[in-house]
Amino acid sequence: ETGTCSKLEEWGAGTPYSVLDLTEIPGIGAKTVGTLYRDHGIDSLEALTKAIENGTISGIKGIGEKVIGNMGAPFRRS
Repeated sequence: ETGTCSKLEEWGAGTPYSVLDLTEIPGIGAKTVGTLYRDHGIDSLEALTKAIENGTISGIKGIGEKVIGNMGAPFRRS
């Protein structure tokens, strides 16, 4: 036992840790986070906020209006 996970280390070698923050959003899983990062360069909560505001994540396969609304919920002000 080394106390490490080889897959996580392999994935993390080229991935900023800020991407993991995206998994903290309810309804957003690892697959969606992977798509956002790999295919669209969204690597942080800040980048996600900008993408929601300018509409660049609209039309991404598997990400409909409901999911976009759920993603944006933590950033809305009351």
